[in-house]
Amino acid sequence: QYRFTDKTELTLGARYDHYSNIDSAFSPRFGLTHQLSHIQTLKLLVGKAFLAPTFSDLAISNNTAIQGNPNLKAETITTWELVWMGNWQHHSLTLTAFDSCIEDAIVQGFVGKARQFVNAQQDENSHGLEIEYMIKDFIEKETDRGLVVLAKKMIIE
Repeated sequence: QYRFTDKTELTLGARYDHYSNIDSAFSPRFGLTHQLSHIQTLKLLVGKAFLAPTFSDLAISNNTAIQGNPNLKAETITTWELVWMGNWQHHSLTLTAFDSCIEDAIVQGFVGKARQFVNAQQDENSHGLEIEYMIKDFIEKETDRGLVVLAKKMIIE
């Protein structure tokens, strides 16, 4: 973490995954947080993640419905989020704009006449807006549960 000012902070993170039977991957993460006021915060989050195929995805063979595929590649997702948060005494509001792109998604498909796990031919993109409103007066102190209203609008291409 690096603090630019008393109101702006940068957080960097990374993860490296190595598998002997599939690809290795470096997954960076970046976060920039700015305190607009004592009740408002703005965040920019960007990251890349890696999902390795499971053993079943690669090697399932005794299933009459679907077969594993030893040639699968790992899927990756690149995401960004822009988040505004307002936090008042009795309620809070969070607005999040997001965009995600999944490359080489592991899906079910056909190889010849056999149903197998395969990597998708096209990237899967989604973007949208999420709105979360919480009324804090109804929060149970022991469980930290409260009344939350959540609305999402997502577009998947």
